[in-house]
This record gives sequence, structure tokens and C-alpha cells, in this order.
Amino acid sequence: MELFSNPRHRAWPKNVLIGYCSVLDSAVCSNNAKTGYAYCCAAHDPSFASSYFSPQLFSDLALRDRCEDQVVAKYSKRDLYHSDILDLKTPGFVELDHILEKQCFSYAFRFLDFRDGREDIDFVASIVREEIVNKLPNLCLTRTTTNRIKGAAVWRFLDDCLTGHVGAADTFTGYLLAENRDGMRLGRKTTRIITHEMGTALKYCQRRLSAQGETPILDELSSQLQALYVKMEIRAKDATDTQTPDEPKPALIWNVNAKPFVPQAVIQN
Repeated sequence: MELFSNPRHRAWPKNVLIGYCSVLDSAVCSNNAKTGYAYCCAAHDPSFASSYFSPQLFSDLALRDRCEDQVVAKYSKRDLYHSDILDLKTPGFVELDHILEKQCFSYAFRFLDFRDGREDIDFVASIVREEIVNKLPNLCLTRTTTNRIKGAAVWRFLDDCLTGHVGAADTFTGYLLAENRDGMRLGRKTTRIITHEMGTALKYCQRRLSAQGETPILDELSSQLQALYVKMEIRAKDATDTQTPDEPKPALIWNVNAKPFVPQAVIQN
């Protein structure tokens, strides 16, 4: 792979605060820069400093303790993306997943017009954190490997969108298929389920935003989520779904024999 002529670069100063998040320290990053770009990612590019919002802005530190039992019951102890019974006894095997990743909101926030500055940021972030992203319809439990692959693929795709490194033929599904952990990658049936579930969760988030009343900044956020829906080619399972936002959706559990992982060698052939 062609690399930028000087792959090492310095991250932002650690005392810079963007969206309440202390940005990375000022040590030289040893990651390779992207092709034709001075940095390995948008997060290290000072030109993005004024529009950086950490996913931690939407975090609820007590979320798993508060919601795990509800999530387990909702999906009948099954993994949403693989349909098999979850191993809840092995420490570290299962993680709580935001179906529509918090990173998607971080990305959307970059394009919002926060006219009142910090006051607007506080308001919209609190709505997302307390009323949308951490609610039961956007949560599931899945094996840790799947969660890490999904999160990394979302991050890489959105970061490449920002830096102009998504090719005309590249798709988010392609990023999901390419990502690997411990020599394992997701199969196509699983990635198809993930993209459908993300699309369904995104539509839920839009309904929740609409339920907050006519507020221009929230309407703008909904529009940015819609743009992501198109860009990532994630499709809700039922585009005509008219259920209320908090109504349980039994159909979220896919009755398919989705092979959880495929050996990396198989994907490469």
C-alpha cells in the first residue's frame, strides 16, 4: 500500500477540549498515514479540531448494569446478529452493543450548526444520550469479537468518509467483511443482518428525535442520520414499520442460520 512520505505525525495537544473530550496526547503517532494524506485518521488532523465530538459524549457509564437483564430478556438470551444462545457465564465473551453506534452520532454532530455553541451542544447531546442512543431498542448483546469488528468497521468507514478515502465502489458492507479480529471475519449473512439492524435502529432514532417536537437542530440531526442511512446503505428490515418508538419488536430476532464467523483464509480466496 502506498503511504504518505512522512507517515509519523503529531496528534493534537492533549489540553485541547472538543465537545468535553480531552483529545489525544501530543506524542508522535506511529501509525502509517493514509495514502496522500498527512495523518492516519481525521482524529489526528488539526483541521478537524473544531468539529470533533467524541462518542463518549453520549455514554452512560451505568448502562450495562442497568439494562443487561432487559436486553437478555428482549432477545430471549440470543445474540441478535448470530441468533444463537449467548454465553453469559464466560467473562468477556459478550458485550453490550449500540446497534446504531455512538460513532454515527459523533459523525453527524460534525455537520450540525450549533448556533448557540455550548448551550446547543449540551441540549442535543443530552437528548441523544438520555432519550435515544442508550434506549433498549438501540441495544443488544453480542459476542465481543463481533462487537469489536462492527465498531472498527464503522469507525474506519466514517473516518475514510471524512478524509476522502472511500472509493466509488467501496461500501460499508465491504468494510465489515474486511475487518478481522484474532484471524476471524464476519460472514455475509451476519453482515447482512448487522446492516439491516443498524438501518432499523437508525429509523427508531429518527422517530425518537421527531417525538421531541419541532426543533430545528434536532430536525437537522435527523437529516444527517438520513444521509448516513443512504451513505452506509443500511436498510431497515421493514421500511413501512409504523410501530411506536418504545414498542417491542419481536421480529428483531432473525430466525436464520447465520454462520457467526468465517476463517480469514476463506474470505481471502
